[in-house]
Amino acid sequence: MFELMPFGHNHLFRNDARDMFALMDAFDKEFFRGSRHSASAFRTDISDNGENFLLESELPGFAKENISIDINGDFLVIKASSSSEQKDEKDSNFIHRERRSASYERSFNISGIDVEGIDAKYENGILSVTLPKLKEEKKAQKSIEIK
Repeated sequence: MFELMPFGHNHLFRNDARDMFALMDAFDKEFFRGSRHSASAFRTDISDNGENFLLESELPGFAKENISIDINGDFLVIKASSSSEQKDEKDSNFIHRERRSASYERSFNISGIDVEGIDAKYENGILSVTLPKLKEEKKAQKSIEIK
């Protein structure tokens, strides 16, 4: 039975709780290996470009129409979903038929961001979202006379 497992069987005999999480993570990665989408959320890089942040999310295989960006309070929510069906048909009898669907959602805290200036584009499977920082208002300096 152990040779059918997609990971080393020596992980099964450890008692450490951290190893149990590593075991489940290894199983998840191995189980979904080879599929176009993994079970985890899409990968995102965030860089600080001085006056703004650049959020770049990998969403290969998604149509632009199936990606949404919403603001919910202090959170930017990115959702992506797709479904496809492949058919190899001869007359009306199925010879081969497959279906695939995927749906992902991630939220990012955008407190300190100028919401009106957010800009997004999707090109070559990469969603790029520019998040301009709020301008810090300089506090007026004033001397107070003591009476």
